[in-house]
Amino acid sequence: MKNKNIFQRFPFALTVITVALFILIPLSQILYSKNPYSAIEGKFKVMNQILYYINQLYFEDVDMDELMEGAFQGIFKKLDPHSIY
Repeated sequence: MKNKNIFQRFPFALTVITVALFILIPLSQILYSKNPYSAIEGKFKVMNQILYYINQLYFEDVDMDELMEGAFQGIFKKLDPHSIY
């Protein structure tokens, strides 16, 4: 009788453990990383690639300073109506 009860709970326990691992492992990597900004480093790499491609491949000359100013303004505009750059 006890064995039957254990086998009925096994799928539920396995599911709970699996979900916990999927949540805790990435969270622990972010919390215990040496670099507190490691979560956004990938975004900076993508931004750098985008700027490189625009600078190299866009059909017209682009003022990169003006482009970056627009990006900075967009970041602050997205925060809230009181933040300005």
